[in-house]
Amino acid sequence: MLFYFPFSHNIAKMKTARSLKMVVLHRRIRGKVLDICGGVEKVEIILYIAALIAAIALLVIAVYLGMTLKSTSKTMDEVAKSLEEMTGEVKGITDQAEKLMSKTNDLLEDINGKVAKVDPVFDAVGDIGVSLLGLSQSVRELATLATNKVHTNETKIVQAVSFSNSILSFRDKMKANKAAKQAAAEAKEETITL
Repeated sequence: MLFYFPFSHNIAKMKTARSLKMVVLHRRIRGKVLDICGGVEKVEIILYIAALIAAIALLVIAVYLGMTLKSTSKTMDEVAKSLEEMTGEVKGITDQAEKLMSKTNDLLEDINGKVAKVDPVFDAVGDIGVSLLGLSQSVRELATLATNKVHTNETKIVQAVSFSNSILSFRDKMKANKAAKQAAAEAKEETITL
């Protein structure tokens, strides 16, 4: 011992006493089991029967374990076949995706080329928009100038409008008189022919 404890010899004695008690207890239990079973031969038979039952149980477990492993093996084979099929299908899909990407890239290049050709048209439309803006501003200024002139010449415009209205009403009356004369002439002709 590395360390000295004053009561260490007592602890060793206690351990020895305990182990002796265990041996005595074990012998008593063995004696009672032999008494119950009827002797050593019967105990040996019981032990053989217990070993046989344990062997049968292990055999049953081994059979079920074998069946489970066999079904697991079949499942793994099916999984492997499925993976092979999926790998083939994925390769097909990959090929199709590559073709699609190639066509998409070609289409994108074509569209970029056409957009580059159309860009000058958009620039021209932008220039036209700027020109139209300038034109609309000029028209607005002209309209403002005309409105200012109209306000200054409003009385002249009112006279011109009333004069034109009188001429139009005179013309309408002349047309009405002419139409009435024609209707009278036609009615006269009809009375003569009857």
